[in-house]
Amino acid sequence: MSWFLFTCKPREDNRAELNLKNQGYTCYRPVIQVQKKRNGKQVLVEESLFPRYIFVQLPDGVGNWRSLLATRGIANVVRFGELPTAIPQALIDEIKANETQLKQTETPVKGLKAGDKVRITSGPFEFLEAIYKQSKGEDRVLVLLNILQQPQLIELTPDQIDKAD
Repeated sequence: MSWFLFTCKPREDNRAELNLKNQGYTCYRPVIQVQKKRNGKQVLVEESLFPRYIFVQLPDGVGNWRSLLATRGIANVVRFGELPTAIPQALIDEIKANETQLKQTETPVKGLKAGDKVRITSGPFEFLEAIYKQSKGEDRVLVLLNILQQPQLIELTPDQIDKAD
């Protein structure tokens, strides 16, 4: 058995995976949890780690690519030259290990999750308490600070906050 990489039609990664599994193929589409704003609220959404790509495990010597390429959601197979290129099992294992590690990480900021109380430790708002909202990349965080009885979203660096008691 070998792994092959297929491209999916735009925003049809999930459909392609479902249709391939319904045909009995073993598929792997790495996913991560991403915070998105939906209807004015922050929600966790599952997205493809590699949008528009899916790995499919096929028996060696598969000659009929037409049925795979006719699957709803699939656009093409990744190839170098005329033949599709097999992906090493070691690469798939490494991606799976990294995906598991990404899913286990609550947030890159001191184990905080949305809604936790934090104390600002430096800067113009030092000693004030705020509510942790989310991480904004690796080097920024968003906190909700009450200023003049109005909640304000403030952007800080992770080292400017600590979890409040």
